[in-house]
Amino acid sequence: MYKESSAVTDSDSAVAIAKLEGYRAHLTNVAISGTYDLPESSINLPFDEVQDIALKKAVSALASDKLKLIIIVGIGGSSLGSYALYQARYGWADALLTRTPKLLYLDALSPAVFASVTHAIEERVQNPEELLVLVVSKSGTTTETIVNAEALISHLGARFGNPSVIDRVVYLADETSPLAQRAREGKWNLIHTIAAVGGRWSVFTLAHLIPLALAGINTSLLLEGAREGRERGLIADPEENDALTIAALRSVWEWRGFDTHNLFIFAPQCAALGAWWRQLNAESLGKDGKGMLPIVSIGSTDLHSLGQLYFGGAGHIATTFVSVEREPEDLTLPSGKSFSTINRAILTGVEESYRNHSLPYAKIVLPEVNERALGAWMQTEMLATMYHAQLLGVSAFDQPNVEEYKIATRAHLTP
Repeated sequence: MYKESSAVTDSDSAVAIAKLEGYRAHLTNVAISGTYDLPESSINLPFDEVQDIALKKAVSALASDKLKLIIIVGIGGSSLGSYALYQARYGWADALLTRTPKLLYLDALSPAVFASVTHAIEERVQNPEELLVLVVSKSGTTTETIVNAEALISHLGARFGNPSVIDRVVYLADETSPLAQRAREGKWNLIHTIAAVGGRWSVFTLAHLIPLALAGINTSLLLEGAREGRERGLIADPEENDALTIAALRSVWEWRGFDTHNLFIFAPQCAALGAWWRQLNAESLGKDGKGMLPIVSIGSTDLHSLGQLYFGGAGHIATTFVSVEREPEDLTLPSGKSFSTINRAILTGVEESYRNHSLPYAKIVLPEVNERALGAWMQTEMLATMYHAQLLGVSAFDQPNVEEYKIATRAHLTP
């Protein structure tokens, strides 16, 4: 995964991993407890049978052959996980296909995007049963989510009438949050999220599993992969524990002065997973003057825009290549070469160029792009981020500087 290419020796890695033994034992105890009493408790989500029952109940109540559009109103950790998995499974051409229901996302405040969503509703939805709105916010105070939700519900009320709309909106929020209180006061549908699990760690909670399951994605396999990822991420032997190895490698890079970490994804369908990974790393590690800047590149597309800088620029960038071993479909040219063969040749050439320029890199190879493999990789990355934060001496579970802009925003909006 990293030898011969990362500029990190076995000795370097061993020193970092040795510092993590106590924390690995702590995570093992969190897993044994099966509770949500500690910040790391997100690792218990894939094993939560109570949540699994709640998921099946929610999907049974909300699913319908009539359902055409599901609008997710949320931002950041409330939406990136489900969006990444949805895009990985259905891809950019989903808008052109007849498969339903489709997921649409309202995150940042944009009149143009909002108009596009309402236009899609007007064009495709003839009655309220064909539409579902999921309003997702852990804190319940996120300005963008609150404004988008109010505007969308007002639009739907004007079209279908408020009594009809109230059954088509579901709030997903912490039980004690202002959003949950608002839902109770308005008698809206409300599903509680798990308070101890922060947004960027929440991909295996109901907030993401419900829309994914309704869209036809196999959440059972997703959670099965996540369980496998957690089991491997708690093994004491670093040769068997990818999360430990990843954390040690990235920490050594940072200690050596690399200030940027490039996740170079050679699987275009996984581009949105890069955005999920970027938030996970930035919010968890970027504190106290620490943390590499996480950037995402897509191969081979970005070789034609960023390759010159990577090979000939100032450096200070460490890279992790993500590729896929098996594609579900392939095309063979008259020459006898397949798309997969050519893509592997491109990646091999890129790796050779990186070595020629003494640019450090590591490799992650997914067996294929399916729910099980993606669940395992996402859980591995979350564990690796916890380990990495421990090595840096920062908390992986808060984001104090993000709250600064939220507080300032609310102050400017208060009469």
